[in-house]
Amino acid sequence: MNGDVLVFNLDLVFNEIALFAVLIILFLIVFAVLIKLKNSNLSNNKDFLSQGKGNNDLRFSSDEISFENEKKIIFNDTQINVFEKIINQIEHGFTPSSGINEEDFERQLLSFLDQKFPDNMKTRGHTRSGGKIDIIIDGTYAIELITVDHEGKLFSLLNMIANSKQDFSKAAVVLINVGNVSSDKIQKYVEEMKKLDIKAVVKNISSV
Repeated sequence: MNGDVLVFNLDLVFNEIALFAVLIILFLIVFAVLIKLKNSNLSNNKDFLSQGKGNNDLRFSSDEISFENEKKIIFNDTQINVFEKIINQIEHGFTPSSGINEEDFERQLLSFLDQKFPDNMKTRGHTRSGGKIDIIIDGTYAIELITVDHEGKLFSLLNMIANSKQDFSKAAVVLINVGNVSSDKIQKYVEEMKKLDIKAVVKNISSV
């Protein structure tokens, strides 16, 4: 009888120990899960803050880029205004007189530009491919003058001035119409130049 009671008590103790062990294991599992969740939340918060910081940096970079673009736009607008003023003066103010040759007309144009734009540097020059440019203003604007005494000159000029656009921000041509080529043919080349964003000014020589 006492042996049976002892065995029963031992079984009860073992059951309690087993139950206690199970509870400890469950507790450890729950604890591990909670720790994992906590770490996951911290990681997400860090990622969120990091992304927020990245966005702020991006906005700052965008502002810088926008500011740089504005400066470029202002600079480009200034260039366009100067170039347009020069071409406008040639178109409405330059009146070439009868010249001996093309060089004489070039000297007349250069003298006119010196009077109208004394502060702007004017030189002769060449393109990188070796093509001659009659007048370069401030190292930026290319102006080529030709006397239109035959159509072949217009064809050659079209190719040459198109290539000069690679070396200068703006290019223009002054066509001295001496009456050897019809106005319609000259206008055809003017339209082709316009397609290349090249301003062409046609000037008829005066009867002086």
